[in-house]
Amino acid sequence: MSFAAHLRERLGDAQTPPVSGTWRPISLCLDDVSGEFLNVGIAFQHQAGIEVRMLDTFHRLQCLYDKRIERNQLQHLLMDIEETLIRHPDDRLPDSLADTIRLGQPAFAQGENPEAIIDAFFHDIVTLARPRPGAESDRFRYRSTPKIRAEVLDGLYERMGILADKVIQLKPSQIPLRNGRQIEVDVPLMSKGAAGTIASAWYKNPMVVENTILRAESDLMHVASNTGRRPILSILLPSSDSGLTHKERERVERAADRKLGRMEFAGCKIIRDDHPAGLIEQTYDVWWREAA
Repeated sequence: MSFAAHLRERLGDAQTPPVSGTWRPISLCLDDVSGEFLNVGIAFQHQAGIEVRMLDTFHRLQCLYDKRIERNQLQHLLMDIEETLIRHPDDRLPDSLADTIRLGQPAFAQGENPEAIIDAFFHDIVTLARPRPGAESDRFRYRSTPKIRAEVLDGLYERMGILADKVIQLKPSQIPLRNGRQIEVDVPLMSKGAAGTIASAWYKNPMVVENTILRAESDLMHVASNTGRRPILSILLPSSDSGLTHKERERVERAADRKLGRMEFAGCKIIRDDHPAGLIEQTYDVWWREAA
């Protein structure tokens, strides 16, 4: 069976596929000398938005490039690519984001839901993500900050109705500084007395978790120090059934606790949960009062 036929068979299992759209491979050139592009992710665009999954295991890349690849820098680049695509304003995604980052031609796909569609053929397209021979398949699926943010904000809209418009910021805000200048901050929740953002610590790499929290802290503290608003962070932590091993989860939790403890000491309210539904509920409990 050809790859195309195999793919159609796997995507066509559902009797009445509720989701359809187009998927595109995301390729990256890591070697300027060879000019070779490697698939590092997939973007699936559908009526309700866009689903992106990027490479998050790097053992095969390290075999190819050895020490020429700095893992943490690469992971941050992949996160930036995902965030850029999710926030892209146009209906049609660009063919490239830079000279070394490009998207393949769109192809039709349909299935049960966006995640299932990407999971159905992720390892066939992004071969660098395949488990090593003899290794167990990795059950862990990272949950990116842009995705969790969108999920929480959608949940707030459903629960708060028209009150949500009083606190949800659809665009980055311009905050006046004490020196008379302005700074742009990406804080999606703001009222007269509080400023809040949403982040995910559902990653395998503790350094990514630390940097994610640092970015959220920077935006919140800029607002708090220049406007007097109370900073609030809603953050998703990996659950016991996330697919992380016990040791991996411990490392992530230690990294998160260090940064979150410092934020709490500085006066930031931390809302944490290990399930999106729980995080939405806790965030709603705080922000409906701010909107009232």
